[in-house]
Amino acid sequence: EIINYYDNEKEDALRGKVVYKKPDKSKSWLLNEKGEKIGIILRDSDFESNYIPIIKTVLKLDIGKINEKYKDKQENPYDYIDKKAIKYIKDSAFDDISCFIFEGKPNSVVLARDNEAPDKIETWVRKIDGIPAKIIFYSKDNKKISEETFTNIKTNIPIDDKEFILDLPKDVKIYDITDDKIVKIDVEVKSTKK
Repeated sequence: EIINYYDNEKEDALRGKVVYKKPDKSKSWLLNEKGEKIGIILRDSDFESNYIPIIKTVLKLDIGKINEKYKDKQENPYDYIDKKAIKYIKDSAFDDISCFIFEGKPNSVVLARDNEAPDKIETWVRKIDGIPAKIIFYSKDNKKISEETFTNIKTNIPIDDKEFILDLPKDVKIYDITDDKIVKIDVEVKSTKK
């Protein structure tokens, strides 16, 4: 289960569930206050599909195509974190679980496109299995913007591949937004070079 608190107000929390299966499959549900699914994201190394039930729409992204286009770049614009800027901070505990705390920053493309992007991202990684327990986003003045906590974590349980198939109503519209995303990324990459 994932809980995301915005602006330190627990009343504004978004709740959800995330399932991962090695090597590269994930499924995320975003839930409203009634526990109803308001968004489902499926992802693997090749594709991401974001299903928005209220507007009966799926936004599909060809991650393989994006990664291929930017494979020779020093920094993959689709990656959120600048991997070279990640550093170990200290050990601590969250929810009685021993964790490593790492600090990182968004990559230059994210910073160029988003004035409200966090300046610092602190990730608490469980020592027992390497799974994030908490992620905190900080502003330039070091104020907490939001916090994601991961609870009720279960590992090494069988997950059927059917879990990673979207069961969609017949009237859902599917849009491939890959080329639009590449155009947007190209513009953002150019803006970082100015």
